[in-house]
Order: sequence, then structure tokens, then C-alpha cells
Amino acid sequence: MLNKIISLLLCILILTSVFVACDISNEVEQTTEASTTTGEISKEKETEASTQTSAETTVSTTDTETLPETEAEMETETESETESETETDTIGPNITICPPPDPHPKPDISEDVDYGGYIFSMLADDTIVDREFVDEEDGYLITDSILQRQYYVEEFLGIDFHGVTMAGGYKNAEEYASEIEAATGAGCPYDLALAHNLIAPMLAVKGLVRDLAESEILNLYDTEQPWWSEELLNDTIVGGRVLWISDTASVNNLHNMLCAFVNLEYFERINEGLDRDDLYNLVYDGRWTMENMLLLAQDAYEDVKYEHEVQTNDKDLDSYGIQADSLGGNLEAWLYAAGFRQTKLNYKGTYEWALNDEVVVKFINWWQDALSDDDVDKQDGTRYKMFREGRAMFALSNLGMAEKEIDIAFTVLPLPLYNYAIKNSYSTPLTNGYSSWIIPKAVKTEAFKRSATVLEVLAAEGNRRLAPVYFEVYLKRQTAAHDPDMQKMFNIIRSSTVFDMGALYSNVLTFETTSDNVSPSLALHKVWAGDGTGDYADIETVWSKIEGSVTSKLKTIMTELLEY
Repeated sequence: MLNKIISLLLCILILTSVFVACDISNEVEQTTEASTTTGEISKEKETEASTQTSAETTVSTTDTETLPETEAEMETETESETESETETDTIGPNITICPPPDPHPKPDISEDVDYGGYIFSMLADDTIVDREFVDEEDGYLITDSILQRQYYVEEFLGIDFHGVTMAGGYKNAEEYASEIEAATGAGCPYDLALAHNLIAPMLAVKGLVRDLAESEILNLYDTEQPWWSEELLNDTIVGGRVLWISDTASVNNLHNMLCAFVNLEYFERINEGLDRDDLYNLVYDGRWTMENMLLLAQDAYEDVKYEHEVQTNDKDLDSYGIQADSLGGNLEAWLYAAGFRQTKLNYKGTYEWALNDEVVVKFINWWQDALSDDDVDKQDGTRYKMFREGRAMFALSNLGMAEKEIDIAFTVLPLPLYNYAIKNSYSTPLTNGYSSWIIPKAVKTEAFKRSATVLEVLAAEGNRRLAPVYFEVYLKRQTAAHDPDMQKMFNIIRSSTVFDMGALYSNVLTFETTSDNVSPSLALHKVWAGDGTGDYADIETVWSKIEGSVTSKLKTIMTELLEY
């Protein structure tokens, strides 16, 4: 009898193993099928694409569930990490996007840290502070989540935030710098400062900030704790010093991340037989390139005709395949999406200009021609209006556009690649106005450690509380409840942030012309926004006029930062 029971148990065990093996086999099959490179865009007007070498890489993504609305629910969800599974996709050539396996990691800060009710003072830029700190709940999930982050940091560390707000933005950069300088001379009443992204580099050049790399608290290079931008460190460090930092999870910085919005109805109407899944597959396969975007936008221009009235500017109502919006220098984003920068690191560990490199010039000229196509619109400040009205298939915009009311079916994609061989991952530049953190130079020893601790916990709690809520409120609830791939697009966009030394220091890298003061950053914008004539006809014309001036200024900045 005992032998029969043992035999029966062995049979059950064998059958169970077979079923599990089948399930695994099916999973692998499905993953392989989902990741198969599309190879071609199935569209009659497509020319044959160049064959690219395949190399498999991995993308880790996490599906977003309905988010908790209370502090207790958030704590419960975070602590129940076993309930949150990480989904892995195998995808096509050259794309490496690796969000952490744990979607909500906590900072490596001891729970024994307690500053005993210390009044923690911050200087805050009034143009960005409302997306970082709030005074009270208002019933909106985003606002309440920002406040919950503040409460958690205060309770966890035993501090009480005290904010001093002053006029900021790049127009008030000198006044903001003067306040930090005066505070430094007075022993510094500020433990931390929240600054506009163009102000923080000015403070660094003036020698008014601490080197954050000196901190043992800030996990700046820990890729498993993703609230700091690794690319900011790679693209802007001089002499090993980290003089300011920007996180990847605050509402303000998410708001400013640039991406490509897609009007799905317009896309499917112009590209018969294709749908959003084909776009997602292009992204996964590394074939979401500028050339393919232009191809998909072919013949999308629709000229509005009027029978009964004469319009003074009928282009205001026309529809376009691509809305490239030149407002605020957004056109520069295409340079970064292509994998290039205005500057490059040289063998001395300092930066020099790259805008005159042959490969960069070739791209700038090619894209200048592309922007002149009838299917492309680059009018200033029209992207939201055009997209909301259904008059743009693809629109370059920051994620903040999703915060407004959009009544059409849409999705978001990372900005397209230029060429597989030039850049092996997607790039997400940020529009001006994102948040940068600095610790004033007068903050010493233990006070410096305390400021770094607060900064680390603030950023980590943004990653844990704000980024998931931002996606839930502004993207998933609008269109993506049935579209899990949009979460993956959001993860790629957020994990691909890039920065540029030339753009960041543009406030102190201006050159004089007969009519205005222009930085190389703005000069590039003027080339792409223009009509191919005059002082900004092409990048070679501009560079011949400014090279001496901006090269000298960049060397001065490098010298000041190295002597910091």
C-alpha cells in the first residue's frame, strides 16, 4: 500500500513538472514572438530600409496598478514587494533600458537618523517650487502625493521644512545668485536650495556650491536607486565634481521630459493597416528612427480649403504629420535625441565644442532639410493647440502636455533615434525650467551630511510616490487603462534623460551680434527655426562667426570649475 502511495506521488510530481515546463516554454515563445523585429514598415510608400545588425538586450518594465491614495495604503503597497512582479521583455538591436527590478527601492538611510525637530531651511525658485512643495491638500492625487512626500521626509528624519521663496527663472538668475552669495557671507541660513536648471550652473561658476561628490550619503552612481540621473553626471562633471543634481522623479522634472506624442486616429488614417502596436514594436526593435518617423508622416499634410470666407493665414488650421514646435528652444531636442551634444569631453577631462564636428554638422544639415518638408510644422507655441485639435500626427512636447485636457486617443513614445550606429539608446532631454538642487558652500561638516540626507530621501520618495502617481493621473487614466505598453514607453522616457554642458551653461556662454546676445544653444535653434537665409542660414555660417568668442568663454568656465 505504501509503495502505491509513493508511486502516485511520484506521478503527480512528474506531471506538475511537465505543466510548469510547458508554461515556461509558452512564456518564452510569447516573449520571442513579441520581440521579433518588424524589419519593415508595411506601407506602400516605404523605401527599403537598411539592414541592421541585431543584438538582443533587455528592457525591464513594471505595470502600474491602481495607485493608493492614502499614506497608509502607499506604505502597505511598498512593503508588500512580493506582490509587485517585474516583467522582462527581450527586444531588438542595440537598445538598453534597465529600470530597477524593484520599482520602489528605498534610500540607504538608517531609521535611527533623527534630527530632533530641526528647522530645515530652503531657498526655492518661485517658477518651479509649486511642483515640488505644497502647503495643503486639495483633493487632487498629484498635489496630495507631493504633500505626503513632505510629511514622510519630515517624520522619517525628524525635521520641519521651512521654505523661503524668491523670484527665479533664468530672467532672475543674477538676483538668485546674489541671494545665495549674501547668505554664504552671513553664515548661510539655507540648508538646501532649489534652483532653475540654468541658475545652478551659474552658482557653480561663481563658487557658491558644495561638491556633492564629497557626500557619502548621496547614492549618485547606484543604478539600482534610480532617482538621480546618471547621464547628468556623465554629461556635466568637470574634474570629478558634482556641483548640482537633478532627480528623475519629481513632478516638475517629469513635466519637463521631452517625448513624441502620437495622435493614434490620425496615424492609423494616414498609415492604413498600422496601429499603435506597430509603433511600439519599432521602439522595442530599435527601429524608431527619425527617418522612419518622417516616412510615417509622409502625405499627412492636409490643406484646409474655404468656400465661403477668406482666411488671412489658413495654415493656422492645416494639419501636419509632425509638429516640431520651436518654442523655448525645443528644436535643440533633436540634436540630443540623435545622440549628439553641443560639447564633448576631451582627453584633459574638460569640455570643448562639438557643434563643428563633421558628423554633427552632417546631422544638423540633414535635419534642417527635413524640417523644411511640407509635412512638418515648426511654428512657435502651437503644439498643444494643434495636437488637441487633432491637427498633428506626431508632436514634440514635454510630458506636461498630458497634464492638460486631451480628448483624442494618443500615446507617447521616446524621441526617435538618428542612426543605430551613432547612438545605442533613446535620449530624453528636458525643457528649460526643470529643478536642480544645490547645497550652498557655507554648509559645513555635519550640516552638509544632514542636507545630503534630506536631499537623498526627498529624491527617493519622489521615485516611490510621485513618478507612479504622475503616470497614473496624466497618462493611464486618459488613454492607457487598456494599453500596458504605454507604461513601458513612460519607463523608457524617464530612464533615458540626457543633459548637455553647452545648454546648461548657455546663460554664461552668450556671444554678441549686432542685434542680440545669443548662446550656441540658441544659435542652433535659430538655424533650425529659420528659412535657410541670413545670419542663421546654416550651422557653418553661424559657427564661423562665434567660434572664437564661445571657445574662449568655455575655456574660462572650465578653468573656474577645475580650480573650484
